[in-house]
Amino acid sequence: SNGPFVQPEWGFDQGFDSFSVSIKPDDWQDSPKIFKDALSWTKDNSKKPFFMFVHSFHIHLPYRPSAESLKSLGAETPYQVELAEVSRANARSTGPTVEENERFQLAYDAEIRDLDQGLKLFFDGLKEQRLLDKTVVILVADHGEAFGEHGVSGDHLSMNEEVVHVPLIMFLPHSNPRRVSGAVEVRSIPPSILSLTGLPQETSFSQRTLMDALKDKAGDFVALSYS
Repeated sequence: SNGPFVQPEWGFDQGFDSFSVSIKPDDWQDSPKIFKDALSWTKDNSKKPFFMFVHSFHIHLPYRPSAESLKSLGAETPYQVELAEVSRANARSTGPTVEENERFQLAYDAEIRDLDQGLKLFFDGLKEQRLLDKTVVILVADHGEAFGEHGVSGDHLSMNEEVVHVPLIMFLPHSNPRRVSGAVEVRSIPPSILSLTGLPQETSFSQRTLMDALKDKAGDFVALSYS
């Protein structure tokens, strides 16, 4: 974890055998490095079942995407967006201009592209290490971000749709791809992991598992088995 909030100081190291961290702002743009570090760990520690949590802070203010990603999205010259710049725009009575919102969002989208490149490296690495066909990978975000839809930019503190509707992708080996259209919760992830790995549920998890959303039209559960 390279984010300042997911750190041992806040108790996030509970239950982990090892915890590699950095809180330096210069380390926040961590894709693809954090995925290379993860693959280095799996290479040495995947002879037995493992649980790994990779917390990238790449897509977050300040927006400091790579020049390559910015160029691929149409930016003529590289640039960065600092927190102070967004704060000044939001502080105006009229809020950010259309041009500012577009500038901020383009940098944000370029950071997403940077993260995508890191994820490609990660999946390719798992395949090379012969782990991809026996590893559940869950991709999720803690919040989204709004860019002018509600008068401010870089918003991730409200309860607006742009903030609370986050990506949630589960890679389940040996299962057919499908999209679930109904609403689910990220707090269903922990009991889902226990269900997928055949471990007993914790009594503190009151949420239903995400497997409940994988019912077919007949109402039967999709068969998922992992050893």
